[in-house]
Amino acid sequence: MPRRRVNSTAIFTALSVCLLVPASSVASVATTVTTSPSLTPTFAKSITDYTTTCVAGTVSVTTNAPSSTAFRVDGKAVKKGLTTTRVRLAAGQRFKMISGAGPTAVTHSVRCLPAGFPTWAASGTLPKTVPLMAFSVAPVGSFEFPYVVITDPKGVPVWWMHTPNKSSMDVKVVPGGNIGFFGGYLVGDTGSGPFSVYRPDGTKVRDVQTVSGEGDPHETLPTARGTYYRIAGVNRPHIDLSAIGGGSDRSVRDNVIEEISPEGTVLWSWSTLDHVGISEMVRWGPLLVALTPAGSGPDLMHMNSIEEDGTGLVVSVRHLDAVFRINKSDGSIDWKLGGTNTPQSLSVLGDPAYVGATFGGQHDARMQPDGTITVYDNGSGYTGRAPRAVRWRVDKVARTASLVEQLDDPLIASSFAAGGARRLTDGSWLVAWCHQPYVRAYNAAHTSVFSMKFGGGARTYRAVPVTTAQLTKAQLVAGMDKMFPR
Repeated sequence: MPRRRVNSTAIFTALSVCLLVPASSVASVATTVTTSPSLTPTFAKSITDYTTTCVAGTVSVTTNAPSSTAFRVDGKAVKKGLTTTRVRLAAGQRFKMISGAGPTAVTHSVRCLPAGFPTWAASGTLPKTVPLMAFSVAPVGSFEFPYVVITDPKGVPVWWMHTPNKSSMDVKVVPGGNIGFFGGYLVGDTGSGPFSVYRPDGTKVRDVQTVSGEGDPHETLPTARGTYYRIAGVNRPHIDLSAIGGGSDRSVRDNVIEEISPEGTVLWSWSTLDHVGISEMVRWGPLLVALTPAGSGPDLMHMNSIEEDGTGLVVSVRHLDAVFRINKSDGSIDWKLGGTNTPQSLSVLGDPAYVGATFGGQHDARMQPDGTITVYDNGSGYTGRAPRAVRWRVDKVARTASLVEQLDDPLIASSFAAGGARRLTDGSWLVAWCHQPYVRAYNAAHTSVFSMKFGGGARTYRAVPVTTAQLTKAQLVAGMDKMFPR
């Protein structure tokens, strides 16, 4: 299967392709198209979206038509024989090539990538249930995610926003067809800042701020009610951490969930530290205490996902190795999956390989339409344990959690932090294998159908599907054209 590489440094590499273009007769003739700089992916009549580079300010498109053909480059008809059309183009702008005429004409969009745009190699096609994919990219060793990107099913970027000096994690489409992401900065494995919402044309709609503490980067959940759940990092002093070697009087970074109204007021809040004992932090706690300066509060919880479940919330808390459900009515923990054993813990069925160690620093717990729960299990902190995407069925009456599906990949041996797994309505999966440089998709039989590998050791925090009900490619293209007009 051909590989495609988004490459902002390939300036004047020529690419020759053959395109069958309808002639006046029933037969088709072959028109050769050569571009400099080259297009990504390789040109084909069936592919509509491409990227290129334009450091010199122009892109040359050379066609060799053996006879008169219906083919246009940037609005200009191609003539018989060898013709070169030079298109003036700046970063972010696009031009069009049109093959054919009338209702069967195919429009090919070519957009110029800016210098410094992240690179990746992609192969295959995303499942039909993933018409678009959203994510952000961080260079190796960096806490900044300077580009928010949405691609088509081939992994070709059709929309992006440059967010320099920001850690633009947690990218998602929010109600109203807008694009949201964390708009602050990271400090170690936590951070502080708003959740920023933009229209596809780049205009800001709003910033969603936390009230009780620093806005955490890992998860903001919009609701159909117009509210937002956010995680606030709150410093809590005078906490007894002697059970994990931290002394009897220490500050702790608590994770507080806030449901925030459209006006910015807190409608409901829940403190992790008020409902979880220090004794539940015995695996990660001693290390975190040792690594955190005495004047700072260790991040003993590290909540990283929130999901509505009827009258409650299902949350993932990395440093507890646990997923649990919160009753919103009284704040109690209804059940707990993974982590240390408590009265709320579920009995685990069907997972014999990891008895007593259901999760290792997991992420991205999501409710499914059939009531099951998917989780990205990093497997971190356990020697030789590979990451996996898992699906569980919880029986609240029997107090059990049964493993009903597990997906792993022989290409991925470890995933210390970050990552996510989304199961689609047709049973396929979209998985961001972090800290590895891979995003891969699988069909319902767990066969890989799409693979993206970031260049230079770059990574993403999470990759999420975008449906046409949320946002269409046409809306994204129009937004880019408004941000980068010609």
